[in-house]
Amino acid sequence: MADTRGIPMPHVVVIGAGAAGLKATHDLLAKGYQVTLIEARHRFGGRAWTDESMGLPVDLGCQWLHDSPANPWFTEAKRLKVKIYKQIKSDFYLDPADLSLDRSKKLKEHVETMESALENSVKSGDRNSAASEGAKAAKVDRKDPWYPVAVARLAALEESAELEEFSTVDLDAKADDEDEDEVDDDVVDEDDQGANEDDHAAEDGDEGEAAETSYNCLARGGFGKLISAYGDALVEEYTDELTVHFTTVAELIRWQDDTLTVVTSSVIAGPVLKFTPDAVVVAVPTSIIASKEIEFLPPLDLATQKAFADLPLGAYMKVALKFSSDIFDPDSYEGQISAKELKQLRKTLPGIEAYDEVWPKPASSGHVWKFVCKLHDQNVVVGFVGGKLARKMEAEKDAAVVEHALTKLTAMLGPVLGPHVRKLYQNKYLISRWSQDPWAQGAYSYTKPGGQGARKHLYDQPLSNRRIFFAGEALWRAAYGTAHGAYKTGAKAAKCIIDELG
Repeated sequence: MADTRGIPMPHVVVIGAGAAGLKATHDLLAKGYQVTLIEARHRFGGRAWTDESMGLPVDLGCQWLHDSPANPWFTEAKRLKVKIYKQIKSDFYLDPADLSLDRSKKLKEHVETMESALENSVKSGDRNSAASEGAKAAKVDRKDPWYPVAVARLAALEESAELEEFSTVDLDAKADDEDEDEVDDDVVDEDDQGANEDDHAAEDGDEGEAAETSYNCLARGGFGKLISAYGDALVEEYTDELTVHFTTVAELIRWQDDTLTVVTSSVIAGPVLKFTPDAVVVAVPTSIIASKEIEFLPPLDLATQKAFADLPLGAYMKVALKFSSDIFDPDSYEGQISAKELKQLRKTLPGIEAYDEVWPKPASSGHVWKFVCKLHDQNVVVGFVGGKLARKMEAEKDAAVVEHALTKLTAMLGPVLGPHVRKLYQNKYLISRWSQDPWAQGAYSYTKPGGQGARKHLYDQPLSNRRIFFAGEALWRAAYGTAHGAYKTGAKAAKCIIDELG
């Protein structure tokens, strides 16, 4: 492919077809570049993956379009005609000894007060130290039975790591060194800037709530499905300029005599492919590079190696269970509990709606779960665990994981409803195991203690002199761990290449 003067357009190899790699691909194609997209999996999306095997879309990876409508995926959903809607949720804290709404409200205030004290204490500590160091000064009762929930809300179920594992800098990411350069206006097409909230905001009668400046949204068919549709649209639009190789891994990136060479192999059976592009975008998880799954010749400089090592991926696990009826509705237990108990629970039990989040009382072990209820307004409950507990459970068999979740739900719903929960379970489940995935090796990134500046180092493209550029959620300090953070780093990588090659 050549430009109007007959000069061949640059050729770029993009490694990784997740949110970052797809956005980089899009922006390069839009400038007339030739792009070869390499992906180890058989699909687009990376850690965005929607599974529909239970008869409804379940996102096993990223799920929420945070910070909408500013989130660029909000705009992409509109362009691709993918329906999204605003998430309206409440948090409930269920004490099996007292399932009343009043008790839940008091526990919510209590837990969030402890969480706030911990967060303020951590942020007051050394920004390059473990979050656990700053937390020591917090004036909270660490023997409080709900204290582990306050910790998990700050750590395992927020950062995918424990307090002692991640750096304080991650709780104040926007202040890490300097602010990121603004790339959106320079890279994203004008038509993709922003979205008319009235055109594509909350559905289901929620228009009155849509005046908030920032909120979470959900894709009707799943976030993974949305990102996959974005990839499919690229294939359809750029039939001559884009070549996609699925089930293909990059093994070697060599820079020698001002020439780039990318060598790949097939995950299943196929030929070794060799490319000599004008530039390469490496949009794979930091864990893949830190573990040297891709060889760089010459090797990465020590500062860049350290940056990748300082940004490991944590553990975050989802367990989706399907039930025959709503386990949080007392009427689902009619005929199994006494009329008196049913009448009392109808009066006192919180009215838990679709996407509400329920926090059970921690076990004596301190293990913390969170449950998202009535996924897509159906009788599916999704359990979430993170950090050490997620790593432990990911190594267990499916039956054991499901048993853990059912045991937690049974205990949470107390002595009246709990014994009947298993009768409603339909023996249908889905489990995510990103730490066991060879192409991810974890859920999403966190900064290790001592790793301040790692995200900025990689975002600043330390190998641009070799025409090797990096992208991925770990590089975007203001929204690491998100698909929109990945998107923005893909835009940045593309912009750097266009600035370099013209």
